[in-house]
Amino acid sequence: MKADPTEIVFNEESQDLDFRVETDNSSATLFVHGEYDGVGIHTTSPVSFANAQAVLFIEDNTNPAICLSDTGQADDYYFVASGNRMKIVYGEGSNTGSTVSQVDLLSTYNDSTGVVINEQGGDRDFRVEGNNHTHAIFLEASSDRVGINESSPDTILHISDSSAPTIRITNTDTTVSSGQTLSEIQFEGSDVSTDADGIRAKVTALSGGIGGFTSLQFFTAGENTETLTRCLDLHADRATFNEAGGDVDFRVESDNVSNMLHVDAGNNRLNIGGSPNSYSANRVNIYGDNTNPPSTANGNLAVYAVDSQASGNGGCITLGGRYTDAGAFYQFGAIQAVKKNSTSGNAAGLVKLYYVDSTNGTNPFLEASEDGITFNEAGLDDDFRVESDSNTHMLFVDAGINGVGIATSSPNSSSALTVGGSAGDGSPPLRVSSTIAASSTFNYVFQGHVTDLPNAKRAALSVGKAHSGFNQTIMGHYHASDGSTSNYGFLGMHNADDSLIWTGNGYVGIGNTNPAYKFSVFTNAMANAAEFGRNTDASARQVVLFRSNSQGAHVGSITITNSATAYNTSSDHRLKENVETLSGAITRVKTLKPKRFSWIVEEEDSANVDGFLAHEAQTVVPEAVSGTHNEAEAIGNITDGGGNTVETGVIEPEMLDEGHTWTATGTQPVYQGIDQSKLVPLLTAALQEAIAKIETLEAKVTALENA
Repeated sequence: MKADPTEIVFNEESQDLDFRVETDNSSATLFVHGEYDGVGIHTTSPVSFANAQAVLFIEDNTNPAICLSDTGQADDYYFVASGNRMKIVYGEGSNTGSTVSQVDLLSTYNDSTGVVINEQGGDRDFRVEGNNHTHAIFLEASSDRVGINESSPDTILHISDSSAPTIRITNTDTTVSSGQTLSEIQFEGSDVSTDADGIRAKVTALSGGIGGFTSLQFFTAGENTETLTRCLDLHADRATFNEAGGDVDFRVESDNVSNMLHVDAGNNRLNIGGSPNSYSANRVNIYGDNTNPPSTANGNLAVYAVDSQASGNGGCITLGGRYTDAGAFYQFGAIQAVKKNSTSGNAAGLVKLYYVDSTNGTNPFLEASEDGITFNEAGLDDDFRVESDSNTHMLFVDAGINGVGIATSSPNSSSALTVGGSAGDGSPPLRVSSTIAASSTFNYVFQGHVTDLPNAKRAALSVGKAHSGFNQTIMGHYHASDGSTSNYGFLGMHNADDSLIWTGNGYVGIGNTNPAYKFSVFTNAMANAAEFGRNTDASARQVVLFRSNSQGAHVGSITITNSATAYNTSSDHRLKENVETLSGAITRVKTLKPKRFSWIVEEEDSANVDGFLAHEAQTVVPEAVSGTHNEAEAIGNITDGGGNTVETGVIEPEMLDEGHTWTATGTQPVYQGIDQSKLVPLLTAALQEAIAKIETLEAKVTALENA
């Protein structure tokens, strides 16, 4: 020991010498351990721990403590070891000599309890200062609220900052794979009585892997269940509600409507503006107030185009579906309402309906505006059809042939209107009523110009009293407008297969608008051109007679029985002279040249038939062949008095309307014909000659056999 006026030093030589001070109750009230370089209070064995030497070691069997006291203050602070914990204690009034009120400010436990601040629950705030914030972390004890950079928290957790306050949760795993949870926030309840205990909601961040989208998923628990349902997914490229496909409805309220937007997941329906309708099977239902008439102020659904107010701009609704096996979608049609004009402030509109054709082109087929309703405004080959309860073509417009049909699916291509069907009770398929007076000299039910009649003044269907004073049924007539006397009537529709026309020169045509003969029948259909009939019995009855006016006698007929038809030509012996037996028939037959051939007008692969070439047969049996080999006749055009061409490519008629002229323009073949029945006499004679020769040969053979 060394002592001088300035200090007293024990063990100045730094030897392994301990220093100890005793009190009446402790042999080591103060103990300095020379080897450990430690100081002990109430212990002679200050020890080391965690690779560190205890500089001061206090030991006591009744809560050893260190008291820090400021003589200028009335309160003290203690570091106390009590059981399995160490605590910092605030001793209120300990310097005043009065009763000390101890408050545990901080307690640390050597078990899972950990570190506890304000364990006794007093009104004592906790604050951590940062470099720039006095309340970097602040717990307001009186309100049980926590503030971060906030001295007056308004909520359980209140974060404040002068520049974008941010919360960050970091996953330190460097090998996160796609679909792995990065972090999660959970919301837990504790009310067991209402099944509101356990995790009731959570927000989970999932990794998208390398190059993938990170997603944020929101989960909630349903009624009376702890199972969490995935409700909302947020991705960098989309936001999806109910991506897991559960029975989770989506609903948006307005100020007056609780289901302003409602997705009924269980029934796969979308409801707008009202409560779900259990009676509706529609995918989309829109509910709203009565809108009659509709306006921009009270419509239930509006689609607007935001382009300029130019003509043709407007809103459009597109309708479509899947059009490939792979499930690709495409539009099948659309409804569009566009501005009809470019005048500012003029809201006149045009509504269009579109369809998509087989080439994926979009075509308008119906338009409606203040000017009217138009079908097929684009002039496409799009038919129009209206069905009745029993007829699929009650009204039919065949766009391809520019024809209208009523009760028929096949309007005539040469007629503007074709009426088919039957009323079934004997009534006519078309009935037209008129209030015209029966005393009128000529009454028209229909009257109008027919554009395919050159210079036509009118072609009409008429009923009532005609010029002659006789009643007439349905009839049409043509009257030239050039003042000429060209005038003819017709039954049926002009230029149609079933027309009956009579001309001023006495020619009659059926299906032929320009008959060149007294009676001409044409048909373009695959049907019979004419039918003849009469009551018959077992005897032959004539149905057609052929007469030669120059001879004043009949020269042939067509007769029928109940089972057969015969074509007869004059053959009475009283009509014949210079009668001779036909000889040399075999020689002539041998000069005939029968052929196998097919007709040019038939199909290319049509079957060959047996027959003759007319000019070759003509050299053997001239009476069987008509016409001349390679004959041709002139054809030309007919023009009216004004030089207008009214007909082309016709032979020169026997009579022309007044003022009309015919001018040759070329030729056309006049084909030969053959009446093969005229070969029968020659063939019969040849057969008879052959039979005679055969019989002669047979007689010779018999004689030789009998010799």
